[in-house]
Amino acid sequence: MWFCLFSSLALAGVPVVVDTAAGSDAGSDADSDADSDADSAVPALVAQRTGLPASQLSVVRLDDLLTIPPQTIGQAVMRRCAGQPTRMEDIRAELLRAQAAWEDRDRPSTFDHLDLGVALMGCLSERVDPAIAAQVFLFRGALEAERDRPEAAKSEMLTALAFDPKLLWASSAPVEGQAPLAQARQAAPDLMIQIVPPGTTSGPWIDGREVSQQGQAVAVTAGLHLSQYASAAGIQSAWMVVAGDSSLVLPSSFRRPILNLLADPNTRSPIETLLRVTLPDFQAAYVADNGWLWLLTLVDDRVDTTPLISPPPPTDDTTSKKGKHRRKRWPRPAARKAPQPEGEDGLCEHGG
Repeated sequence: MWFCLFSSLALAGVPVVVDTAAGSDAGSDADSDADSDADSAVPALVAQRTGLPASQLSVVRLDDLLTIPPQTIGQAVMRRCAGQPTRMEDIRAELLRAQAAWEDRDRPSTFDHLDLGVALMGCLSERVDPAIAAQVFLFRGALEAERDRPEAAKSEMLTALAFDPKLLWASSAPVEGQAPLAQARQAAPDLMIQIVPPGTTSGPWIDGREVSQQGQAVAVTAGLHLSQYASAAGIQSAWMVVAGDSSLVLPSSFRRPILNLLADPNTRSPIETLLRVTLPDFQAAYVADNGWLWLLTLVDDRVDTTPLISPPPPTDDTTSKKGKHRRKRWPRPAARKAPQPEGEDGLCEHGG
């Protein structure tokens, strides 16, 4: 099959998220110093504050999370391309082959070419042509109606109309498809796909529509929808199966600094969502950033953020000679007695 599910990072312990790049000059010694501090001082600091052994903590760099492909949260599932990148000319060719096969009343070959067209569409390396995509699903819906599968026919027609709401009937398609197309036109897009983070400037595109031109959410019907986004490698595509309100999270669209936004309840929601979908099997995580330490936990299907350590007031040595802010090194924890955990999971906060 042409689709695969995303496999996330594998961690040996409770994640501790740090941003070793923010505030450092690229290529400077500060980068390597920050990495070294994160690997040693941060787990020790978390262990001292929480009682959880440092051996049960895993440092996770924000860089690694921001390179993860888009994720969904809510009632939507992504089906990612497992094949080679494709272009619209490949989909056009399969549509023409399907139409030719139907003229010969070769039903199996017709379905094969249309199925391949859908699979290739999920691997597009360029913006989808909504008119061609709509024709593929119109033809599929008509064929489903022709073999007396009304629900499957309507589902295909809904996807066709998602690409082209003003879609006209194609005379080459089986006439049985006209009824489910008319029924699909009556279905109002009543599900919302929210984009995280807000404020993206280029894409993403849902069914060929640029979401940034419609605010930060797009209304859709239940069913199959094509998501596309810009990346360093070009346009990437993936199918989404939407069953209810959902969020599409674009890790690469976050712009540093971002971890500091956890300090304000009014700005932390996008960061909570990012960590929830990019950390594997998220239940709890620590975030250490510039003197702050937070505990994030999943409670009743929402992320709860608790500050454990807040930074002291800024001092003159946090500013370089050039007046540029420099990222503070992680404080080395003081010697401490053996921890006495208050809970079996080691994630509770200890008074001091």
